[in-house]
Amino acid sequence: AIRTALSGDPTFTELLGRVRQTCFEAYANQELPFEKIVEALQPERDLSRAPLFQVMFNLLPIIKVELPGLTTEVSLLLDTPGSKFDLTLYAREVNKSLKLELVYNTDLFEGERMAEMLSHLKTLLQGAALHPNQPISRLPLLSETDQRTFFGRRNSIRLLGPFTEFEEEDAGQSIPDRFRQQLLKHPENIAVKTKDAELTYSELNCAANRAALAIVARCGVQAERLALLFGHEPQMIAGLLGALKAGKTYVPLDPRSPHERLRQILSDCQAGAILTNASNISLATTLSAGRIEIINLDSEPEAQSSGEIALRVSPKCPAYILYTSGSTGEPKGILQNHRNVLGHIRAYTNSLRIDAKDRLTLFSSYCVDASVMDIFGALLNGATLYPIDIREDGFVGIPGWMNEQRISIYHSTPTVYRHLLSGLGEDQQLESARLVVLGGEEVTRLDVSLYKKYFSDGCIFINGLGPTESTVSLQYFMNKQTENPQNSVPVGYPVEDTEVILLNNAGRQFAVYGM
Repeated sequence: AIRTALSGDPTFTELLGRVRQTCFEAYANQELPFEKIVEALQPERDLSRAPLFQVMFNLLPIIKVELPGLTTEVSLLLDTPGSKFDLTLYAREVNKSLKLELVYNTDLFEGERMAEMLSHLKTLLQGAALHPNQPISRLPLLSETDQRTFFGRRNSIRLLGPFTEFEEEDAGQSIPDRFRQQLLKHPENIAVKTKDAELTYSELNCAANRAALAIVARCGVQAERLALLFGHEPQMIAGLLGALKAGKTYVPLDPRSPHERLRQILSDCQAGAILTNASNISLATTLSAGRIEIINLDSEPEAQSSGEIALRVSPKCPAYILYTSGSTGEPKGILQNHRNVLGHIRAYTNSLRIDAKDRLTLFSSYCVDASVMDIFGALLNGATLYPIDIREDGFVGIPGWMNEQRISIYHSTPTVYRHLLSGLGEDQQLESARLVVLGGEEVTRLDVSLYKKYFSDGCIFINGLGPTESTVSLQYFMNKQTENPQNSVPVGYPVEDTEVILLNNAGRQFAVYGM
């Protein structure tokens, strides 16, 4: 078992020198039986694997044989009915070229993937031969043809059915402008619905106008940050829209978060006021400590609820600041402007084909980026948003209520998804859902199994990935015929108008399969 250090990103020539030195040192001790090494090291034994190493490279020598009147070269012919190791690569020189043969354990690898690996190795060696002084991290693994094929890949599963496409030019406006378009098209559609309340688009617009007018009356029309302090309720949506209509940058605060975190966020964002309701006025008073203006929507005069605010908001204006968890230090605020939000929602809408007939869940707190997909994915398309407060109500009865409401797009983290489905009976299904969207955590084979068991045959399963900065960047679509042999579900391919580049520690782009 010979190790070669790849530290420092050596050139191919430097790497050959390291391999040469390592081999010389190993050959100096080649008389030591391998069994003695195993006996001395005493590795944990596993009958399914060879001790110490599982991959072997064997360079077969060419032997010159001289007979009277004849000189010839002999190479060893291989008879390899099976593999003693996970992978064995044989190499021998043939007519001034290198012939490679790969023997693999068929219990671990598929022939198609092994053929790919040999192809990548061939490209790598060709690159090394042409550019021996190139750092190995910059040598190619894919041919130009393979690169075009790989980077041209997209989800093979396509959603069908009519819907109104979110046009590119519509992404160049503000969030209130796009919401106003939906209001004019669908005034009587239900915009937000919970178990206890519902608002049509007309009613939500009136509530948002009332909030906006109260904000402007107390804070003026200048751009500033406005903290929101609401539970998982329709008033949260009205307050959020009201802040955007008033030209403010909203900063959501979760009343259930530790007070110290809320104080940190308020201090960092330098909010000019806190917008809240009667349920959270006590907490708002505590957090403000008399230094920040408090606007209680439940105490604002009803007379302000009718007028449309005339303020025009630029798409370049900041829309919100969401704060990260702070698990690696202080919470970090991520800012998005109106244009960026609409760009993300446009990609999400067109990818999922969201329209006014859809009904979307909202499990996530409005403080995390997953909520942006649900809130604006619904309200900027004339669809219905269903805030579901599992921290308050638990999971009991939620699947049945979702069936009653004909939820069409389910979205949550895998953890919430597993807990929700664990309460279903063997014969129960969430039959109305046409899409299951998971994200925020690793999606596994178990989640796919639950999807196949509890959702209809026409439902599509989607794994999504995106940092707070971009909301959604990658998506992977599956149906019930899609095979996924590994435990993790792939994160998929870039969404529309998005490019994903992986960089190594040196700041250079990874080759495909270079991780």
